[in-house]
Amino acid sequence: MAHEATSTHKARDRAIAVHPRLAVEHWGEYASISRREEFERLVEAGDCDCVGSLALTVRRASPGSLFGAGQVAEVAALVAAQQCPVVFVDHQLSPVQQRNLEKAWNAKVVDRTGLILEIVRWVIDEASRQPMAWRAGARDAPTISVNHSAAPAQSPGLHGPAKQARAPPGMPASP
Repeated sequence: MAHEATSTHKARDRAIAVHPRLAVEHWGEYASISRREEFERLVEAGDCDCVGSLALTVRRASPGSLFGAGQVAEVAALVAAQQCPVVFVDHQLSPVQQRNLEKAWNAKVVDRTGLILEIVRWVIDEASRQPMAWRAGARDAPTISVNHSAAPAQSPGLHGPAKQARAPPGMPASP
C-alpha cells in the first residue's frame, strides 16, 4: 500500500531578483558579484526560490520606477515567463516606485530594506513560537551551551554571567 507524503511546509514562492547598478555607483566587478550573490541568498532566506536574476545598468534613475521603460518591460517579460508572484529589487525604492513596478510587473515588489525586514520579522516570530511550542508540548526547556574556552573563561567578570545564562529562567544558577 503506497502512502502519499504529506507536508505541513508551505510551498515557497518563486521569485525574480533584480539587481540595478546605477551609473553613479562606482563598484568594482568583484563587489558587484559579491553583492548580487548576497542578495540572492537573502531572497532564499526570505523563503522564496530565486528562479531568475537580472542585472540592469541604470544610467539615470526614473523617479516613477527607478528603471527605464525598456528595462521595466524586460523584467515584466521575465516575470510572466517564470510565473513569479514576487520580484525583489536590490535597491531602495520609494513607495511610488514600488507601486508603479507592482502594476507594471503584476507581482509583489519588495526592495532590499523590505526583504531584510521580512527576514527579521520571521526570525522574531520563530523565536517567539518556539518557547510556546515547548510549553504546549510539555517538553523540557532547550539546552543552552556556553563556550568556556581558556581565554574568555579567565575573565573575572565572565564566570557569574555564564553560570546565570545556564540557569532556567526564574531559577538560581547551579554551582
